[in-house]
Amino acid sequence: ALEDLAFSRADGLTSISIPCSLKGDISISWCPNIISIDVDEGHESLSSIDGVLFNKDHTVLIRCPQGRSGHYIVPDGVHTIKDWAFSGCVLLVSVDVPECMETIGDWSFNECHRLETISLPNSLGSIGNWAFSDCVSLYRIDIPESVRYIGNNAFSGCESISSIKVPYGIVSILPHTFAACSGLKSVYLPDSIEFIKDNAFSDCIALKEIKLPKSLELIDDNAFSGCVLIEKIELPDSLLRIGSYAFLNCTSLQKIAIPDGVTVIGFRSFEGTLIDSIHIPK
Repeated sequence: ALEDLAFSRADGLTSISIPCSLKGDISISWCPNIISIDVDEGHESLSSIDGVLFNKDHTVLIRCPQGRSGHYIVPDGVHTIKDWAFSGCVLLVSVDVPECMETIGDWSFNECHRLETISLPNSLGSIGNWAFSDCVSLYRIDIPESVRYIGNNAFSGCESISSIKVPYGIVSILPHTFAACSGLKSVYLPDSIEFIKDNAFSDCIALKEIKLPKSLELIDDNAFSGCVLIEKIELPDSLLRIGSYAFLNCTSLQKIAIPDGVTVIGFRSFEGTLIDSIHIPK
């Protein structure tokens, strides 16, 4: 088997051929000039299509070579994009995903710096942790209504995205999911959301307004810290807890009303805002 990072940072490699004798997990990381991963036809568990590594029956995309550029179409029949599959493919501009896709794994498109668009089908159920983190050129993402899980840091650092609509059925915005999306101006959160976890929208410096769902119970630590353009935010009656530093350095925030159901307000929740008075519920 190729151990983890076995071909890490091998800048001179342009192609890899995997023989039938090589078994187990395959790891090919940070080899920026590889344009083709080929597999012997008789391999018992792996295959290759157009230089991209798949499992034997072409249902799982394991690794796209990091030197691949331009537009890539994931073949029909693929239902899973594995962890790290496109990570560091800095020359990819767009990706089309087939209608049967169900899972996009952890770190799968992390640091695809030139990726501008990706089509996500209505069959998709899960977007993994760090899946699109630091895709700095990604300017539009339409999350299908079928998605029921969006991992932590999934879109962190996607500074070109201007709007996000979270599908109904998502219960929690996990830590750092949209952190440092510096171009984000518009967010839609459905009434299935109960928890906005720590740093979920921290440092979204272009975000001016966000309507919080009627189902929301928790705004966790640093959830909106550094959102310097937010002027007002209406907290729903369902809210129970506001975490520490939740609105830290929201330097334009002037007014907020705390619902009667709130039982915990964390340390320095509103430090660095323009709020001059707050009514605390009994």
